[in-house]
Amino acid sequence: MSVPKHKTWTKNKSWKDLAIIFATAVVVFIMAVRLDSFEKFAAWSARYNSWQVNEVAAVLVFLAFAFAIFSWRRWKELKAETNRRREYRDLFQLASDSILIFDATDAAVLDVNDKACEVYGIGREEFIGRKLEEIAHDPGGARRRLEQVSTEGKLRDFETTHIRGDGSLVHLLINRSLIRYQGRKAILSIDRDITEGKRAGEALLQAEQKYREIFENAGEGIFQTTPDGKFITANPALARMLGFDSPEELIAARRDIAREHYVDPQRREEFKARLDADGFVKDFEIEAYRKDGTRIWTTDNVRAVRDDSGSVVYYEGISHDITARKRMEKEIRDFNSGLEELVAQRTGEIREALATLDATEDGAFIFDPDT
Repeated sequence: MSVPKHKTWTKNKSWKDLAIIFATAVVVFIMAVRLDSFEKFAAWSARYNSWQVNEVAAVLVFLAFAFAIFSWRRWKELKAETNRRREYRDLFQLASDSILIFDATDAAVLDVNDKACEVYGIGREEFIGRKLEEIAHDPGGARRRLEQVSTEGKLRDFETTHIRGDGSLVHLLINRSLIRYQGRKAILSIDRDITEGKRAGEALLQAEQKYREIFENAGEGIFQTTPDGKFITANPALARMLGFDSPEELIAARRDIAREHYVDPQRREEFKARLDADGFVKDFEIEAYRKDGTRIWTTDNVRAVRDDSGSVVYYEGISHDITARKRMEKEIRDFNSGLEELVAQRTGEIREALATLDATEDGAFIFDPDT
């Protein structure tokens, strides 16, 4: 099955031009005949012994109108081309990203948009003619990437650093393509300024590093646990507190916090109920098992972390070892209890002594001198 050939736009335009020329020539010829233009022209030209005047006149008229129509069409094309160039220029200038056009041979700047001048802090007249190596923080790398674009035709989404007019650095995400510009090979570079994003990312990394240092070096236990009773994270202090060699060992060993961590599993349910109701607990005391089975007392400050739907994702908090305080409190209670028993015992003895003394004072005592 053969595929029909589609007429190109150029061929359609040529046939349209010929049709317009022919129709116009016919109309002009008819008007010339009706107005006796040819006879008048023949009478005038007879003085100079012209021959075949009618035929020559027709040809001249035809050529004149053909030239006029071709000129008109060409003017329309030039006007359309000018409008397109103006539209492209507007898009070029109004782009939100910096756009630079480099010569593919010597990497000189051929054109820049207003955004590029704003980002680099360099005026357009000063920008034009500058070499890529002059604005690149890594001239060697910039040259290699330019050669890669010339070879492969494009280079997508790479990050680099350029130098502003005042000497400060600007971080860029760049896409480059090989194009034709004013009859020469050129490279179109679309540069997105990501300096603020880079700064925010670096600040986030610094904050994360600071948090990590606090997490690793804190004297208190820091943890995250799931509502169903598994450790997500734990710091070295919590692992030491519970007798484990590392946080990883703790996380792997404790898979059911209510039964493996709490001495009284019911306290875990109270803990979850308070978090569900209030979103946090403060100074929540629990008795927990260490790795070797011994017991430890801790007080926990914990908050519930929820997702966008309000469901609890995990609990995170800080745990303080209060075993020594609890032991001291017990010793104080035992001492007070013993002291109370001793006081009660001594009080009883004193009461008995007083009772005996009272009985002696109230009894009759007779002195017989003859005996």
